[in-house]
Amino acid sequence: MEIKGDTEMFGVVLWCDGNNESAVIWCEDHAQLAFYKKSGQEDVTDQFELQVGDLVKFDVMQLGELRMASNIALMSATEYPSLARDLVAGTKGIGVAHMTGSQVDPSGNILHFSRSPDPDSQRQTA
Repeated sequence: MEIKGDTEMFGVVLWCDGNNESAVIWCEDHAQLAFYKKSGQEDVTDQFELQVGDLVKFDVMQLGELRMASNIALMSATEYPSLARDLVAGTKGIGVAHMTGSQVDPSGNILHFSRSPDPDSQRQTA
């Protein structure tokens, strides 16, 4: 999907540094990952700390070969805490379920993602 200008999107944080300055986000359209890098000026992430598994809403913009995320808003803290591990496991054939049925291609692989067991997270959402 080629993005022209800023587009609002939802995604899940797959990786973030410990300083809340950069992150990698899996986008809802399942296309390229989005990269976040804190700007030098006041940033919305000053209001919360990004963590792996956070469900976020953000603006995404294509810059050359990279998708860049900005204006991140926390929708739900650690909503998908095991998503990054599940994706890695799926690429290794671990934890992949084969489903059959009229709606599912029997040769397809489906990854099952579990939500956080505690929907009432202690962290505040923006």
